[in-house]
Formats: sequence, structure tokens, C-alpha cells
Amino acid sequence: MIGIEIFSVLTAVGRDIPSKPLAFTFVAVDTAASYFAGYPGTERGKTASYILCWINSRGEKGPWSEVFSATIGV
Repeated sequence: MIGIEIFSVLTAVGRDIPSKPLAFTFVAVDTAASYFAGYPGTERGKTASYILCWINSRGEKGPWSEVFSATIGV
């Protein structure tokens, strides 16, 4: 594996979180043990949801992860 593809979507309070990968936007390919996503204060209170996919050196992708989410804080 060369890394993991990270995709995300922001949703407003009370909105449903998408469950389909096509609803998410590509963020980055990460090759480190952790990834930090920062958001401006204008996004406070929204839900940031992520879905991940391993990718190998030939560009082949593994299965999608479960969607996981967190509320953007202060």
C-alpha cells in the first residue's frame, strides 16, 4: 500500500450524513500514521464526515471504510 485516500463532506446541523462515496469530496492521499484536518471558525457546529480507501502502488483501490463523523468544535 502507498497510502490511504481520504474523502470528506460537511453537513449542517440536523442534515443527514451521506452514506455513498460519490457524495464525498477527495481531500488527500495520506502516507503517515495520522492526518489532521483543520476547519475555519465559520464551519463550527457542522458535522465533518469521512470515508477512506486504501490504494496500492498500481493505483488499485481497496474497499471503502465505514463513514465516520465528528462535530467541528471551537
